[in-house]
Amino acid sequence: HTFARAVVEGLFGFDPDYPNAVVRMRPAFPSFWTEATIQTPDFTFGYRQEGDVDRYDMTLTRTAEVEFRLPVRAEKVQRVTLNGCEIPWQAEPGFGCTWLKFRIPPLKAADLAIELVGRAP
Repeated sequence: HTFARAVVEGLFGFDPDYPNAVVRMRPAFPSFWTEATIQTPDFTFGYRQEGDVDRYDMTLTRTAEVEFRLPVRAEKVQRVTLNGCEIPWQAEPGFGCTWLKFRIPPLKAADLAIELVGRAP
């Protein structure tokens, strides 16, 4: 159980707070990973790099708002889209990356795209 929790919460960053109808997603993938996926009884989450776009696909079993804190390694973020629509976001400095923060309205499925300029190794 400790290993599963380390992977689900630590690596993939899934932190549900269903009594308050919020899920926090704070993945912490190694910088050299170009893709990662997980499927559990509570959620499915996938990450992949496609050129200068970072894509995140998420499905929840229960509707909830989602707070994202995603690592970005690039010179600039061009835009962030949720299910094809541009959304507002904030950037915070971090160690070895910039953290992109935003909150999305209650939903069960999300297709996020982060368009980057000058991806950093």
